[in-house]
Amino acid sequence: DKGELAQEQVLKIRESCETIVTIAERMDRLIESALMQAKTESAAFTLDVQEFPVSRAISLAIALNMSAAQQKSIKINAGNSNGVTMSGDEDRIIEALDNLIRNAVKYSHAGKNISVDVNELPESIDIVVCDEGQGLTHDDCMRAFRQFQRLSAKPTAGETSTGLGLAIVKTIAEAHGGMATVAS
Repeated sequence: DKGELAQEQVLKIRESCETIVTIAERMDRLIESALMQAKTESAAFTLDVQEFPVSRAISLAIALNMSAAQQKSIKINAGNSNGVTMSGDEDRIIEALDNLIRNAVKYSHAGKNISVDVNELPESIDIVVCDEGQGLTHDDCMRAFRQFQRLSAKPTAGETSTGLGLAIVKTIAEAHGGMATVAS
């Protein structure tokens, strides 16, 4: 029947298009990560410093990762950060949080939880992304923020890694006068 054949062809074309979009998005992320890392190593890395609500940055970073989390039935919970503001480059902070949350999703098994909490201290603001993932070895913790590092934990659903995400997080944190740390 021609109708069934046409519908099968439409489904195959749709599947192929979805695969192409997924590959293109992955390549875009790879290129963006490589460009960001190159930019952070050059004098071209500047911050657009403004006061902004931390809750907005966290919400946007979570939204960027919601689809991937939902595909793995992972819940992302944001702690109470209402009223907490910081002075910094909001886009860069979102980028750092996006990298951290993306890693938490990538290295967590289905059905787990991720939390993003804010601790307001007298001289700083700590933003903590915590997951129920595979954990890191002592060696992983020592190498985590170096460029192109692949750690012992493996993505749980075949996701890929450039080994640049945590190096970018560190660069952004340090550019804001802070630091990035990891604990397992």
